[in-house]
Amino acid sequence: METISELLPAIVVLAAIAAFVLLGVAVGVRHVLRVRRERDALPLTPPGPAMDALPTSGRPPPSTPLELSLGHRAWWYPASWAIGLGGGAWLLATDPEALWTAWLSWPVALALALAAPVFARAAWCAWRARLVVSRQGLVLHRCSHETSISWKQVGGLLLLTTWRKGKESLATGARTVTYVERRSLRITDHQGRLLLEVDAPLRPPERYATLLDALPAWSGVPVRRHE
Repeated sequence: METISELLPAIVVLAAIAAFVLLGVAVGVRHVLRVRRERDALPLTPPGPAMDALPTSGRPPPSTPLELSLGHRAWWYPASWAIGLGGGAWLLATDPEALWTAWLSWPVALALALAAPVFARAAWCAWRARLVVSRQGLVLHRCSHETSISWKQVGGLLLLTTWRKGKESLATGARTVTYVERRSLRITDHQGRLLLEVDAPLRPPERYATLLDALPAWSGVPVRRHE
């Protein structure tokens, strides 16, 4: 049986590796948060019209409820995380020396394997989610959760385009470019508080166009666009 003195060098090496990894994670997280703060501080670029109201056709809104699916970003974003975490768990489990030692690789692989199903379920829920809109209000069905909003609560409807700034080439740090990070439909109350935000455009496209045309008649609030 090995004594403590014989195990001490291995323990010291493992502790040094763990400290090195944690330091790298801390630096990475700090960098991500700093970049996020910088991006959040950017104005919309290019600065679109302040708040343009969408034109309407003047046709009466549909008499039956509209059922729509969420935009592709709602399910693809967690799905990509699930794929990445699952792939990382598999790689670490099959190659324990990827993080120098199995003592480090296997716990990380276990953590990734436990996190992957959480994101997979979120992606599945977003894929199966349905937004039902009628003259009474709207209801978002997402797995076992249901969000209901009546038109009396609604004080604002906004189609928002979020722009971000990034590098054209991460490897060479080429010129800075702007890109569209997200398009969403934001529903707020009369005090401007957010009631619901869903990724746009919703699916199918023709039903989404019908929804945008019917929203002002149902809610009494124009749909404004900020791009």
